[in-house]
Amino acid sequence: ATLEIKPGVGFWIKRYSSGPSQSKTAVGGLMHSSSTPITFPSNTWTVFGWPYAKPGYDSEGPKQGWGFGFEGGSGSYTWRYGDNMIGEYNGSQYAIFLNTDWRWYKRGTRVLTSVPLEAGKAYYYYHRGTGMVWTAVKTQ
Repeated sequence: ATLEIKPGVGFWIKRYSSGPSQSKTAVGGLMHSSSTPITFPSNTWTVFGWPYAKPGYDSEGPKQGWGFGFEGGSGSYTWRYGDNMIGEYNGSQYAIFLNTDWRWYKRGTRVLTSVPLEAGKAYYYYHRGTGMVWTAVKTQ
């Protein structure tokens, strides 16, 4: 392929084979010790990446839930009205939503997420409120 993927650009890789198809998500770029703000417009999907080498879990750090709720994320008791995120972990895709306690739950359940945000992967975020600006914070 001749497509150049520049650092910080999100992309989705879909592999087709004779069996079931498999997908992987990725974001190219350098590791950082700090993060720049990312703008999430209202009512649209945005692709972003985790900028740190160490994976970050929802339950870690000074602002749990990766800080989305503290930065203007829209929480709800149901995925239909809260912010949503789609990602991949250990070869499985997942969908999670932001609750009113600023923690992330598996879509359609009351089960807290146990997936990390990892460097080199793309995450799709749907923000339901007015636009917000989020800055990733190292979890440890």
